[in-house]
Amino acid sequence: MLVTRLRFLGDVVMTTPMLETLREAVPDASIEYLTYEAYAPALDGNPNVDRVITMPPKAGVRDTLRVIRELRHPRIDWCFDTLNNPRSAILIALAAPRHSVGLKRGVRSWLYIHRRSQRGGRPSAVLDHLDKLVPLLGPVSERHTSLYASEKERREIAQRLAIDPGRELILLHPGASSPEKVWPVQNWPSLSEALQSRNKKARIAIVTQPGWEAVGREIVQKSPAGVEQLPELDARSLFALLTWTSLYVGNDGGILHCAVASRVPTVGLFGTYKEGAFFPYEAWGPYRSVVRCSDSGRDREGRPLSLLRDLAVDEVLVAVGEVLARARAGASKRAAGPGTDPL
Repeated sequence: MLVTRLRFLGDVVMTTPMLETLREAVPDASIEYLTYEAYAPALDGNPNVDRVITMPPKAGVRDTLRVIRELRHPRIDWCFDTLNNPRSAILIALAAPRHSVGLKRGVRSWLYIHRRSQRGGRPSAVLDHLDKLVPLLGPVSERHTSLYASEKERREIAQRLAIDPGRELILLHPGASSPEKVWPVQNWPSLSEALQSRNKKARIAIVTQPGWEAVGREIVQKSPAGVEQLPELDARSLFALLTWTSLYVGNDGGILHCAVASRVPTVGLFGTYKEGAFFPYEAWGPYRSVVRCSDSGRDREGRPLSLLRDLAVDEVLVAVGEVLARARAGASKRAAGPGTDPL
């Protein structure tokens, strides 16, 4: 069986419930995954994947033929394409699986053997991906996303960054892939100061993606003493770091989804937003999205215009308080054990 998601990090993470569902339903199956090279680390250590096949994002003829050969031998019984763009649809068609499942959208949908319509209303992207499994398994339930970090990786990042297990670690991520996803940089020092005043013993750190290092330095310079910028981390080191994190606040992006998948209390800041689709986590646990977008204005892709510039620090702090309260309540219930009332 093959699951495909060529891009992006957050989207790959949101397909992990598919892998767990397949493993439970067909435990003896060989489960493979096709993605671009940059996103393969999100699948390392996942017990529900037997093999990850990668390709470069601008694959030439040689790389494309290599991937097709890998997909054809042995022949795939079931393939579930979660991206459904022209490249992935053509790749799957050339791989010639016995059964392929994709979205019912446009001419390319006829390259799939089974075509699924997108859910109406306010569909969760996680549940939309899981719907691809219906032709094989029938209706399936939504479940939590997952990332895996080994104990060795956890020890190494703790040693590298001098992490104190007894001290709360708060990660702030001001970066984003596009301007409409960016909460104004001047707000982050105010947020860090407020968080520090609430918990003077917490360690507050700025994590940045490539190209955002100068922004991170600016935030640290304008923040209270003690707020730090972390060094550049590769994906696996970042995933290990998340396992030590007490709170994550960040803009819409892949790391945000990784935080949720690592069970970190998370606040996500959204400008462009499809309600319920790209942050379907709030019913799962201590996760909260804060959204500021136009009720009427639309961008070229029909999405609401971002109004993140109007999002106040106090509103983010309210969301922080809510997720931390939910995290404490969840911890109390687990400590009390089944059948008991922690209150």
